[in-house]
Amino acid sequence: MEIVLIALMLFGGALGIVSKKTVFSETLKREATLSDGIRIEDRNSEVDQNQIFAKARTLIELPVCENDDCDELQLKESEKDFNFVPLPAKKSDADSPKISARSAIIMDMETDYVILEKNSHERMPIASISKIITALVAEEKLSSKHEIIISQRAIDTEGGTGKLNVNEKFFTKDLIDLMLISSSNDAATQIALEISGNIEDFAELMNQKIKSFGLLDSNFVEPSGLNAKNISTAFDIAQIADSTFEESKIWGILGKSEMDAESVDGKTRRLKNTNQIISDSRIISGKTGFTNEAGGTLVVVAELGKEKRKMIFVILGSEDRFGEMVTLLNWIEENYEL
Repeated sequence: MEIVLIALMLFGGALGIVSKKTVFSETLKREATLSDGIRIEDRNSEVDQNQIFAKARTLIELPVCENDDCDELQLKESEKDFNFVPLPAKKSDADSPKISARSAIIMDMETDYVILEKNSHERMPIASISKIITALVAEEKLSSKHEIIISQRAIDTEGGTGKLNVNEKFFTKDLIDLMLISSSNDAATQIALEISGNIEDFAELMNQKIKSFGLLDSNFVEPSGLNAKNISTAFDIAQIADSTFEESKIWGILGKSEMDAESVDGKTRRLKNTNQIISDSRIISGKTGFTNEAGGTLVVVAELGKEKRKMIFVILGSEDRFGEMVTLLNWIEENYEL
């Protein structure tokens, strides 16, 4: 079955049929490059599903009978092993949305199909979106009930935001909540020190995690995103979100507008999400970031349309990350059948 799956993926890519999840589409796609550098997919060529299977039979070993009816029945049985999802359908030829962001991407999670992109492979600072990788490493290395003692070094982290106290104790879960919801730099630093003892070795774990996704355009030197050498691309960030959304608990945390974090001694802190548009009913999760070098950064996962189709939106280097994210959400709903 693995050989068949690989062959299908190769075949889908050759036809322009998005296939990271082995998806067969009813249409081909072309990308149109617009004057403002934003590319929108353009699918005009209708492709009959039977044509796809006819070509597939020449590339992979699918059951074939002498009788056409039998052949179709067996093909339908074979199809059960794969995920058949049509690509998002464009209502009309849409103008590209106007955004100041240096880089952006919209990716359909059902098919991993990139609907819109602007410089999505350009490497640039991503600020506190880095904390997503820090949280993923922490999930792997520490149990949720592991006790962590806050150090002076963590407290001294620039722009702490966690309002932590030296020698205060937290369970891993609560410190991750602080880091993600409040974008606490001191919490990120303490998590790194707890796992690796120093920032440099923890950064190596972050880079190993990125490489485990097969991504080569990201690199991290510290856990919080303060350093402009923490770089990635809109494409890589979308891939990370797509790869971890179903398995990692961090996306559930990032979907909350407010929550409590409690220290081991029972002191409760009320946390408010730094994502100012998390209350938008379409947004189910997301992470913010900002530094002077990175500008405004934001990744969100949204559910759109009657079927609540999941899509990933990433904006990097924006002058108005929240306003421009709403612009992209509205643009998709206005121009695509969802």
